[in-house]
Amino acid sequence: MFKKLFAAVIVSVVIAGVVYAQQTPAREIVVTAVEVAPMDEGPVKGLAKVTINDVVEISEIQVLKVGGRTSLKFPEYISKKGKVYPQITVHTKQANDALLNAIETGKPSAGKAKAISFKVTKFSKFTRPSKLKVFAAVMFNDAIEVECKIMEGNKGPWVSWPARKPDDGGRKWINQVAIKNKAVKDAIEKTLQERYAKMGSGGEDEYE
Repeated sequence: MFKKLFAAVIVSVVIAGVVYAQQTPAREIVVTAVEVAPMDEGPVKGLAKVTINDVVEISEIQVLKVGGRTSLKFPEYISKKGKVYPQITVHTKQANDALLNAIETGKPSAGKAKAISFKVTKFSKFTRPSKLKVFAAVMFNDAIEVECKIMEGNKGPWVSWPARKPDDGGRKWINQVAIKNKAVKDAIEKTLQERYAKMGSGGEDEYE
């Protein structure tokens, strides 16, 4: 059973020059940093890393060129059963155009980032015995949605952002999404952990 849950509380804060909120009208996505490493593996012509609005860093974006057109493939999680779960979803044309332009030119957006907003768009309990407790997603500026998880560790619950195991079998995972602004990161993770602490049986969506 799946039920859409939406938080209606509006909270705005200004910390370190960054405005953020749990729910605000849509704001523009601005690419404030971009790096592109050239590649030549079939349609994959590059691997990009971008920072949006000086806050959210997204890495390992595949730059695809087919028929003279450029498209972007964002990191995905593939389960043991082979099911593919997108980790980043772009919801607006403005955000998609800003990302494409920055990656194609290798230059950040012309505008300066002044604000970012966030809201929790998914919060689903994982019902099997596991350190994984919740599948969640956070939307930034009503435009870019990032998947995350709540895990239970020896020191209590913590928020896991998209990452993958290294190809060489090393132990240190490679981050695919990082929240670079500490104030924003703390606000998001506090929101998620408070919701997890209040979560009762049957109160959220359930995944098996």
